[in-house]
Amino acid sequence: MATVAILEAGTYAYMAWRYETPVSVVAWALILSRALAAPLLSVYLAMARPLPVTARDILAQVELASGLGLIRDAVTIAHDSSASLSQKVALFGASAVMTEHDRQRLDGLLGAVEARRAPSKAGSQPSSAVADVPVEVATGSGPFALNGHHRSSQNGSRSPSSAG
Repeated sequence: MATVAILEAGTYAYMAWRYETPVSVVAWALILSRALAAPLLSVYLAMARPLPVTARDILAQVELASGLGLIRDAVTIAHDSSASLSQKVALFGASAVMTEHDRQRLDGLLGAVEARRAPSKAGSQPSSAVADVPVEVATGSGPFALNGHHRSSQNGSRSPSSAG
């Protein structure tokens, strides 16, 4: 086998010298290194064979496909204008990294929005009317905080809080 490897390397080196015509020492070094590696690579490629499909391969493919389906379905629900707000908030709450305080504030937001929508769905108020719903506004330094502002009127304008 060593004789065949040396013969193969020599043949490769001769063909490269003959048809590539190296002009520098670097080119010669590359040709000789390729010539020495060619027999080893040919043995490696001769031994390579297709590997059998195992249960782990099947499970990995199913996991990827079902994960993509889950992403598609969750995004479809999130973009669906006919999906309820509680469904969308549930999706957000399940996927977002939140502190317990942020989760309580998100639940409060959902309650406030649903309370505002309830009269307009029942037909007691036109959809453009602003419902008179008490809203607890959190102030502080959290990512969703209003930073010392509170709602002063029903039209949504805010003014600085007198407390801070």
